[in-house]
Parts: sequence; structure tokens; C-alpha cells
Amino acid sequence: MTDEPPSVLFDGATARLVERKVLLPGATTLARLVAQVKGRADRRLSDRLSKLLSPDEIEKLEGLLAVPSGSRKSAYDRLRRGPDRVSGPALVTALRRATEFEALNSRRPDVSAIPPNRLKSLAVVTENSVQSENAEVPSIHEILVISR
Repeated sequence: MTDEPPSVLFDGATARLVERKVLLPGATTLARLVAQVKGRADRRLSDRLSKLLSPDEIEKLEGLLAVPSGSRKSAYDRLRRGPDRVSGPALVTALRRATEFEALNSRRPDVSAIPPNRLKSLAVVTENSVQSENAEVPSIHEILVISR
């Protein structure tokens, strides 16, 4: 159920509390609680996924998120954006990008025990946090989206 949107979780929590005849907290209190629980579930999943990666793989992925001095984009930003033109040079750039990306994916962790919708949900949360202007130093949570 943790892959549901917060509004569905909020409604479910409200219905359960009413069903059990529990005094309802304020809407903002319940919304905050739902957000905390959802955040904990996402963090638990990212911790579980991080154990599937070796320290070398984590270091390589962290390196992708670093912005080199004199540059405005990280290697991750460069790799996730495909060519925007149809031309010979753009094709060459795309092939170089594909080769570089393939070199990063030398070993894919076995995530078969994790429901695909949970992985997708975590990827969306992580992608949003990586793109955020307020993003701090990348954590394993941000790194995991790259290896999906």
C-alpha cells in the first residue's frame, strides 16, 4: 500500500480510525503522520536496495552526481538527457552516451524480490529530489535511481 498516493493513504487512515471509533486528529496532523510513514517506507526500501550494491558501485554512482568545477551539469545530467536533434553528430554523441551508460551497468543488482511499482515509486521520489534546487549532498537514496 506504500506505493499509493498520500491522498489515498490519508483517506484509508481516516476510514480505519473511524471504523475503530478512535478520536480523529486534526487533518494536518494526520497528513503529517501519513507523510512520515511514507517517507520511512521509502527510506527502508532504499536502505534495502543499497545493500545490493558494493562500495565500489556506490562510489561510482556518487561520482556521477558530482558537478565538476567549471561545469554546470553532473555526468548524471548529461547521461539522462538524450540528443535533441536528428543529425550525424547527434547520432555519434548518442552512441558515445550509450557506450558510457553500458559501462556503468556492468552488473545489475537482483531486485526481483521488490515489487516493480515500489521501485517505480522510489525512482520518482528520488528523481524529484535529485532535480530539486534545494538538494543537499546526494545520499544513497538519490543514487539508487541511477541503477534502476
